Amino acid sequence: MQLKKVLGLTLASVSTLSLASCDTEALQNKLSSVADGLLPNLYVTIAQILIFAAVAAAVILLAYKPLKKKISQRKEFIESSVKKAQEDSQAAKDTLNKADKIKSDAQVEAGQIIEKARSIAEANAAQAQRDLTHSIEQQRAQAHRDIEDERRKMLRDAHTEIVQTAIDTSKQILGREVKEEDNAKMVDDFIDSIASDGKESSK
Repeated sequence: MQLKKVLGLTLASVSTLSLASCDTEALQNKLSSVADGLLPNLYVTIAQILIFAAVAAAVILLAYKPLKKKISQRKEFIESSVKKAQEDSQAAKDTLNKADKIKSDAQVEAGQIIEKARSIAEANAAQAQRDLTHSIEQQRAQAHRDIEDERRKMLRDAHTEIVQTAIDTSKQILGREVKEEDNAKMVDDFIDSIASDGKESSK
């Protein structure tokens, strides 16, 4: 930009000088002096441009790239930290969900165990009641059998005693032997008649 400005000013000066004076020699002298003054300024401008480019390159190499690298590293660190925090948060949520599931499963299992224990206790109680009832029925039936056996034994004993007494009495009354079968038949008929009379009276 400075070079263009310098060249523009130079051309403008030349044009002005050429219009103001028609003297060729004077014009040549002026152009020569302008050219002499322009060359040093051109070198200085080029040198400044080179210096600026070198400084810019040094700044880019020494400051911008390390700074950019540092910013990139910082960005990666932040992204990594955010990602790790998200992963930790998700892991915590997963752990909490797992703990809730374990708790829920434990509650369900405890309920099932309690229900099973209650069912077993009720079944055992019912079985014990059935066993007790069966035992009582067996004891009652056995008692009835024992009573019936005892009654029959007593009847047999009484029958035998009655028959024997009747035989002895018949011998004394008749003065002869009486057949045991005949006497037993008479006793049985007598007992049956007594039993039938007892039944009729109970009605």
